[in-house]
Amino acid sequence: MRTMVAAGALAAAFIVCVAPQAQAASELTDPYEILREHYEAVGGLDALKAQESLHFVADFSLSGLSGTMEHWEVRPDRKRTELDLQVISVTMGDNGTTAWELDSNGKLRTEQEPNVLARRAVAKKVALFEHLDPASTVFEVKLLSIREIEGRDCYVIRITSAEDNAERVWFIGTDDFLMWRAEENLPDEQHQTNFSDFREVNGVLHAFRQDVEILPLGQKQTITATMLETNLEVDPALFDPPAEEADDYTFTQGGDSAEVTFEYISNHIFVRVALDGVDGL
Repeated sequence: MRTMVAAGALAAAFIVCVAPQAQAASELTDPYEILREHYEAVGGLDALKAQESLHFVADFSLSGLSGTMEHWEVRPDRKRTELDLQVISVTMGDNGTTAWELDSNGKLRTEQEPNVLARRAVAKKVALFEHLDPASTVFEVKLLSIREIEGRDCYVIRITSAEDNAERVWFIGTDDFLMWRAEENLPDEQHQTNFSDFREVNGVLHAFRQDVEILPLGQKQTITATMLETNLEVDPALFDPPAEEADDYTFTQGGDSAEVTFEYISNHIFVRVALDGVDGL
């Protein structure tokens, strides 16, 4: 079983925000100026670039299941996430070279899907703040409108990249320049993440709660951090894929392959199975 976790939750871990330093005197019209004000409000680019590592533990819920999440990352592209939902557990990682996932059965999968690999490469460029460069050949940034989100007026900034065929939409407060919502629009689905419960860690506020919805599935996730720390020493080996175990299955008709009919819906594979003599499960 492959457990989906929204890109907004893990690609950037916990969005950092600090208390507003100044009120917006008037509405801005330059999207790059709004982005610069946002990063200045969260502590400045120098401070953000100096935050080289992050680790948090969180309560995690997914479509009626509940458990825990633990996440480590080292900028700009190394990360590891462990999910324990009691009935299933999944570990995902990326050592900067290989993205991988270890499922509840101990099976290792390395990411090969071209669109996912492209989004991974673009996410690294976002982590390196390349989207702040108006001359970037990767990103196109546009101010779409001002929209109310949870009672707050927000600038709606769209960041597109032809490299991964994705659209990122950030909702940044007009008065405090904090990011209150992020959307990632992909060809076959959309991730919406609302940020709240901002708390200070080492002089920077982090959103200790993220509420995520994946459309059109309607899958909902809630991540509530119970501990968060930054700039800790992390063993690089933590991000490497584990050794793959021996096969724990056989083909009932012999041989080394079988034809299986399945449905593929929003990155989920649905297969009819027989269990204890009952077909069609």
